[in-house]
Amino acid sequence: MNRMRSLPLLRASGLQLKVLGIVAACMLAAVGIAIVALTRVYGSAKDVERISGEDFRTQLGIVRTEVAFKTQVQQWHYLLMSIGDPQKLERDWSAFLEAEKAVVDFASAARKSTREPSIARALDAFLATHAAAGDAYRRARQDATRGGVELQAADKAAA
Repeated sequence: MNRMRSLPLLRASGLQLKVLGIVAACMLAAVGIAIVALTRVYGSAKDVERISGEDFRTQLGIVRTEVAFKTQVQQWHYLLMSIGDPQKLERDWSAFLEAEKAVVDFASAARKSTREPSIARALDAFLATHAAAGDAYRRARQDATRGGVELQAADKAAA
Protein backbone atom coordinates (compact mmCIF):
# COMPACT_ATOMS: atom_id res chain seq x y z
CA MET A 1 0.00 0.00 0.00
CA ASN A 2 1.19 3.41 -0.89
CA ARG A 3 1.81 5.71 2.05
CA MET A 4 0.59 8.82 0.25
CA ARG A 5 -2.75 7.21 -0.44
CA SER A 6 -3.25 6.33 3.23
CA LEU A 7 -2.61 9.96 4.33
CA PRO A 8 -4.69 12.02 1.96
CA LEU A 9 -4.61 15.06 4.24
CA LEU A 10 -0.87 15.45 3.92
CA ARG A 11 -0.93 15.68 0.18
CA ALA A 12 -0.88 19.24 -0.98
CA SER A 13 -1.38 20.74 -4.33
CA GLY A 14 0.60 23.68 -5.67
CA LEU A 15 -2.28 26.07 -5.00
CA GLN A 16 -2.53 25.02 -1.37
CA LEU A 17 1.20 25.60 -0.88
CA LYS A 18 0.92 29.04 -2.43
CA VAL A 19 -2.00 29.99 -0.17
CA LEU A 20 -0.15 28.63 2.85
CA GLY A 21 2.93 30.65 1.89
CA ILE A 22 0.87 33.83 1.50
CA VAL A 23 -0.81 33.30 4.91
CA ALA A 24 2.58 32.63 6.56
CA ALA A 25 4.07 35.75 4.98
CA CYS A 26 1.11 37.85 6.19
CA MET A 27 1.46 36.45 9.69
CA LEU A 28 5.18 37.22 9.72
CA ALA A 29 4.47 40.74 8.50
CA ALA A 30 1.86 41.20 11.25
CA VAL A 31 4.30 39.94 13.90
CA GLY A 32 6.99 42.31 12.58
CA ILE A 33 4.62 45.26 12.63
CA ALA A 34 3.50 44.35 16.16
CA ILE A 35 7.11 44.18 17.37
CA VAL A 36 7.93 47.56 15.81
CA ALA A 37 4.77 49.09 17.33
CA LEU A 38 5.52 47.68 20.77
CA THR A 39 9.06 49.00 20.58
CA ARG A 40 7.81 52.48 19.73
CA VAL A 41 5.18 52.38 22.49
CA TYR A 42 7.83 51.26 24.99
CA GLY A 43 10.11 54.12 23.89
CA SER A 44 7.28 56.62 24.27
CA ALA A 45 6.44 55.24 27.72
CA LYS A 46 10.06 55.65 28.79
CA ASP A 47 10.03 59.26 27.53
CA VAL A 48 6.84 60.01 29.47
CA GLU A 49 8.36 58.43 32.58
CA ARG A 50 11.52 60.53 32.19
CA ILE A 51 9.56 63.75 31.67
CA SER A 52 7.21 63.10 34.57
CA GLY A 53 10.20 62.28 36.78
CA GLU A 54 11.88 65.55 35.82
CA ASP A 55 8.65 67.46 36.45
CA PHE A 56 8.25 65.78 39.83
CA ARG A 57 11.82 66.65 40.84
CA THR A 58 11.29 70.24 39.74
CA GLN A 59 8.00 70.55 41.60
CA LEU A 60 9.50 68.97 44.70
CA GLY A 61 12.44 71.38 44.53
CA ILE A 62 10.10 74.35 44.21
CA VAL A 63 8.00 73.24 47.17
CA ARG A 64 11.13 72.66 49.25
CA THR A 65 12.37 76.11 48.24
CA GLU A 66 9.09 77.65 49.31
CA VAL A 67 9.18 75.92 52.70
CA ALA A 68 12.83 76.87 53.25
CA PHE A 69 12.08 80.47 52.27
CA LYS A 70 9.23 80.65 54.79
CA THR A 71 11.61 79.26 57.41
CA GLN A 72 14.18 81.91 56.45
CA VAL A 73 11.63 84.70 56.84
CA GLN A 74 10.63 83.29 60.22
CA GLN A 75 14.29 83.17 61.27
CA TRP A 76 14.60 86.83 60.28
CA HIS A 77 11.71 87.71 62.57
CA TYR A 78 13.34 85.74 65.40
CA LEU A 79 16.56 87.62 64.72
CA LEU A 80 14.78 90.97 64.93
CA MET A 81 13.32 90.03 68.28
CA SER A 82 16.77 89.17 69.64
CA ILE A 83 18.56 92.41 68.72
CA GLY A 84 19.10 93.33 72.38
CA ASP A 85 20.72 89.99 73.30
CA PRO A 86 24.07 89.45 71.48
CA GLN A 87 24.24 85.72 72.27
CA LYS A 88 20.72 85.05 71.03
CA LEU A 89 21.35 87.33 68.06
CA GLU A 90 24.30 85.22 66.91
CA ARG A 91 22.33 82.00 67.31
CA ASP A 92 19.41 83.41 65.33
CA TRP A 93 21.76 84.82 62.68
CA SER A 94 23.34 81.38 62.23
CA ALA A 95 19.88 79.83 61.87
CA PHE A 96 18.98 82.55 59.35
CA LEU A 97 22.11 81.86 57.27
CA GLU A 98 21.41 78.13 57.35
CA ALA A 99 17.85 78.69 56.13
CA GLU A 100 19.15 81.05 53.43
CA LYS A 101 21.59 78.39 52.22
CA ALA A 102 18.79 75.81 52.13
CA VAL A 103 16.69 78.14 49.96
CA VAL A 104 19.55 78.57 47.49
CA ASP A 105 20.32 74.82 47.46
CA PHE A 106 16.71 73.79 46.85
CA ALA A 107 16.10 76.46 44.20
CA SER A 108 19.35 75.54 42.42
CA ALA A 109 18.41 71.86 42.45
CA ALA A 110 14.98 72.68 41.02
CA ARG A 111 16.66 74.83 38.37
CA LYS A 112 18.99 72.01 37.35
CA SER A 113 16.18 69.47 37.13
CA THR A 114 13.96 71.42 34.74
CA ARG A 115 14.16 71.64 30.97
CA GLU A 116 11.20 74.00 30.73
CA PRO A 117 12.59 77.43 29.74
CA SER A 118 9.89 79.49 31.47
CA ILE A 119 10.38 77.67 34.78
CA ALA A 120 14.15 77.95 34.45
CA ARG A 121 13.86 81.73 33.86
CA ALA A 122 11.54 82.11 36.86
CA LEU A 123 13.92 80.17 39.10
CA ASP A 124 16.89 82.20 37.83
CA ALA A 125 14.99 85.41 38.59
CA PHE A 126 14.09 84.10 42.05
CA LEU A 127 17.72 83.21 42.79
CA ALA A 128 18.90 86.67 41.69
CA THR A 129 16.22 88.42 43.75
CA HIS A 130 16.98 86.18 46.71
CA ALA A 131 20.68 87.05 46.51
CA ALA A 132 19.85 90.77 46.46
CA ALA A 133 17.51 90.31 49.41
CA GLY A 134 20.30 88.48 51.27
CA ASP A 135 22.52 91.53 50.84
CA ALA A 136 19.73 93.75 52.16
CA TYR A 137 19.28 91.43 55.17
CA ARG A 138 23.01 91.65 55.91
CA ARG A 139 23.02 95.45 55.73
CA ALA A 140 19.92 95.65 57.93
CA ARG A 141 21.52 93.33 60.49
CA GLN A 142 24.70 95.42 60.55
CA ASP A 143 22.69 98.61 60.97
CA ALA A 144 20.56 97.08 63.71
CA THR A 145 23.49 95.68 65.70
CA ARG A 146 25.75 98.69 65.20
CA GLY A 147 23.38 101.55 65.78
CA GLY A 148 20.66 100.09 67.94
CA VAL A 149 18.05 100.53 65.21
CA GLU A 150 14.46 99.68 66.12
CA LEU A 151 12.92 96.42 64.98
CA GLN A 152 10.56 97.98 62.48
CA ALA A 153 13.31 100.09 60.90
CA ALA A 154 15.57 97.03 60.46
CA ASP A 155 12.69 95.05 58.98
CA LYS A 156 11.90 97.84 56.50
CA ALA A 157 15.58 98.12 55.57
CA ALA A 158 15.60 94.44 54.62
CA ALA A 159 12.43 94.72 52.56
